[in-house]
Amino acid sequence: RMHLGHWGMDPGEIDAQLEREKTKAGDNQLKFISSGKEMRDMPTLINAFNAVGAPLDIYVSRKNGEVDYERVFEGLIIAPNIHIHHPDSLAPYELSLKVQQADCVVICCQETKYTVGLTTLVEALALGKPIICSRNPQFPFDVEREGCGIAVDYADTEGWMRAVRHMQEHPEEVARMGRQSLRLAREIYNDTHCAEDVAGVLRSL
Repeated sequence: RMHLGHWGMDPGEIDAQLEREKTKAGDNQLKFISSGKEMRDMPTLINAFNAVGAPLDIYVSRKNGEVDYERVFEGLIIAPNIHIHHPDSLAPYELSLKVQQADCVVICCQETKYTVGLTTLVEALALGKPIICSRNPQFPFDVEREGCGIAVDYADTEGWMRAVRHMQEHPEEVARMGRQSLRLAREIYNDTHCAEDVAGVLRSL
């Protein structure tokens, strides 16, 4: 008695976001971003990026529910390639612009029985970003099967290191994954398709 709604961004806004993207300047080094706040596994993420040395920006509130991320960070060694931001004053739209400027979205979560990380996931699709994420069986699709990213087992620091290095060493695959993300957002995971799903269920009753 359940139905899957293919939830995602407004297709018109997808194209508007892409039009606003500016050419990036710099050393062509891949830039990674983490922008979610619920049940994030910061120790695994930071330990992996400490080891690899890839640039990572983490945008997370100081606290989320009972989780005190400031205290979590205080207990970790954080290398200079990792920059932590507490966007308490940033609106979701402003935060999405930060995601848009990055090259790869990372979603490192603790194990749960629900779709933690899904909002970040569908945003990455809409912005045409390749994804590295925890292997959450509750997600409505598999990023590896769909060709838009790499999935890593929970709490697997070595797996995260391998995934980040793979992205760094295969720029052509990064570009292909990004194109596949955007295709999924335009064709399947968007609010128009979701509305059609809901309307179809309502009409059937």
